[in-house]
Amino acid sequence: MESLSSDKVDVVICTWNSNKPWFKRCLYSIKREIPICHLIVVDRFSKDGTQETIRRLFPEAIIIESDLNLGRARAEAIKYVDTEWFVFVDDDIELFNGWYKTIKTYLNPTIGAIAFVALPEVKWLKKYAYSSRKIAEGLRRKWVEERGIYCTNTLVRTELVRDWFPPSFLSSGEDAHLSKHIINKGV
Repeated sequence: MESLSSDKVDVVICTWNSNKPWFKRCLYSIKREIPICHLIVVDRFSKDGTQETIRRLFPEAIIIESDLNLGRARAEAIKYVDTEWFVFVDDDIELFNGWYKTIKTYLNPTIGAIAFVALPEVKWLKKYAYSSRKIAEGLRRKWVEERGIYCTNTLVRTELVRDWFPPSFLSSGEDAHLSKHIINKGV
């Protein structure tokens, strides 16, 4: 198992009028679960108090205002990443208890990114949900090569994506494009 040269990682979130109850849960879970170096936010000029909510929890957050679409916003945020690894977290994702500790167990020199599946918070669905570990162990490289990973809550090796530049029309599906970019690097 590979280890992080520094235990702290940068976290990237893209927002746009995200100040809803789930967003606050997202921010609290990031604060609880991830040893953060920098919180990097690309915000699409939110008018609902999103930036103020971020500043209350993360006064030192780097907030970049931009009208870039999601693909380009993620690429813009990567320019600000200072750590060997960083984490993408979508603004409506709540990280589970032990998320960072668990995701670190998958690190090895052949890994370019590690993504967990996002499961909805629905009581009746919990009895059908697998643990994230079982889901991750069940995934095969072929599945990732064909479909890509989702960047909802993903640890990424920074050096592999510094040169990623998604097409300007890519307002969704950017995670599949990013996956292909990492795989094309031979990882």
